[in-house]
Amino acid sequence: MEGFWGLVTEAGSPETFFVLSALSLMLVLLFGEKMEKGKRYFLILFPLAIFSAAIATEMLKNVFAVERPCIPCSSGISDCNIYCPEGYSFPSGHASVGFAAAASILCVYRKNENLVLLSIPLLISVSRVALGVHTFSDILGGALIGIAIPAILHSFLSSSGISKAISK
Repeated sequence: MEGFWGLVTEAGSPETFFVLSALSLMLVLLFGEKMEKGKRYFLILFPLAIFSAAIATEMLKNVFAVERPCIPCSSGISDCNIYCPEGYSFPSGHASVGFAAAASILCVYRKNENLVLLSIPLLISVSRVALGVHTFSDILGGALIGIAIPAILHSFLSSSGISKAISK
């Protein structure tokens, strides 16, 4: 089962979402004028939310300085966890970035059937606990950040009129 969780955790890494964010920005730059209103806005909100969540998470990790529940293999100890990264544990970067991606979609495309998208960051979060690199509180903290940031950005962009300007 560790192989399955390892695959899920790698697929859900912040780096994966950074690549998707870069691709979305490239799409806007290349095809922005030809895109439907909502797509162009989403392709700008998505990377903005991802990068904001990642930055907030890293800042909070240094503020709270919670040690990981695992031993990274870079420590030289033979009883280490190959999935255990260096650095602090709270909040989870995988959870914050994964939930930011899903929440970005839900902010723009408000349909009940899109709620199933929350199962992806939930699965990624479970993989982090199953692999022993995070605790439930780490995941919960990351999920809250990941949901709050796109909601705040969307609210700001909508109330300031920026979302309408982007969508024109």
